[in-house]
Amino acid sequence: MIDIIAGLIPKRSPSEARQAAAGAIATMVGSIVLPRAAGDKRLSDALLEAGRQAVPDQTGSATAEASPAD
Repeated sequence: MIDIIAGLIPKRSPSEARQAAAGAIATMVGSIVLPRAAGDKRLSDALLEAGRQAVPDQTGSATAEASPAD
């Protein structure tokens, strides 16, 4: 899975792309698990939004796609 995502990350060496992909995967998983465990809707929403913003920053994406829930 890391190699698939790394292949989508532009302008990075293969090792940097793999590192960014691993970080993005970890962020995405954390962005699902932590809000569910938060027990507070405002904190949960804040964690989800932080994850949405963090992944494009980690991978160098110019823009973030809106999720279907938005």
